[in-house]
Amino acid sequence: TQQTYGEPLKLPSDPVRDEYTFDGWYTAETGGTEVTEATVYTTDGPCTYYARWTKVQAFSVTVPAVLPLAMGEDGRVHTSEASIINHSTGAVRVSSITAATKNGWKLVSWDTDMAREKVDTRLIGFTLNGVETKGGAGSESLPLTGDWTIPQDGSLPLRYDAVISALSQPVNEQVLSITFVLEWADSSLN
Repeated sequence: TQQTYGEPLKLPSDPVRDEYTFDGWYTAETGGTEVTEATVYTTDGPCTYYARWTKVQAFSVTVPAVLPLAMGEDGRVHTSEASIINHSTGAVRVSSITAATKNGWKLVSWDTDMAREKVDTRLIGFTLNGVETKGGAGSESLPLTGDWTIPQDGSLPLRYDAVISALSQPVNEQVLSITFVLEWADSSLN
């Protein structure tokens, strides 16, 4: 840009950079002083100003919509593989998990001996990556142990299983919902 000595600066339009926000123009690459359109030009020759940027942290995580459970004729529960995928611009972590029963089911302890329970009592115990339900309510916050951090462009495999009381009829309904709360792994980004 062309400047006139003793007059306010004529700055170009704010530049645009993918995944960054523009923080302003400065007199040095690091440090220096911010210059604005109110800054009076007092240099009698060429001058360089530096654009400053802040990286934008974009939060984009894919959580499985369904964790399928199927009970075979042998009474065993079968699960499928699932994972939480992190498409964010930084590492994230699972900060809490809540399990809540649906359609008249009751949450019980994962280690419940279902062979001793009555048929059609609609009881379910659940484990997810080593975290187990304790039971006694329709909803339960699961205590997180171990590392639940997911690196940028990484994934967290979900190993889950369930114990279900015996049923006289096949069930094709939602029995449990799992809510994951995720946040930046670096607490300064929260």
